[in-house]
Amino acid sequence: MIIFKRLFLLALVFIIFSGSLHSQTINSERKLIVGTWISTEADWTFIFDKDSLCKEYMDKQLISKYAYKVTSANSYCGKISKVNLNDQSISYLQLNNLETKEITCYEINGVSTRTLSITEYMMPEPALFRRKVVQKIPNK
Repeated sequence: MIIFKRLFLLALVFIIFSGSLHSQTINSERKLIVGTWISTEADWTFIFDKDSLCKEYMDKQLISKYAYKVTSANSYCGKISKVNLNDQSISYLQLNNLETKEITCYEINGVSTRTLSITEYMMPEPALFRRKVVQKIPNK
């Protein structure tokens, strides 16, 4: 009985710890995604603001504005993707078009200070973006 209790407590600690790690990952992705991202394949750009607004440009022309959020598998995007909603290794970028109300889901393959890799729901190939680096001009 004591062994069962210890195993139960150990499993409970593991579940709490892994859930905490995933929420840290999502919070990190939310911070890292803010900025200007330019596709490595085409003249396609996303600009993510801190206030959850995203602007999408194609050939330097604004084509859409979105409210965006980074979510876990237990979200709208996870449900339509039919993944295990408890899978803590998956996160999504959900774009809600402000004009058409259409929702677009991207699985986040990875985001860092330099690169963003996302795969649109039902598309076979990921899209890779590089962060646009803003050079600061020193004060004279």
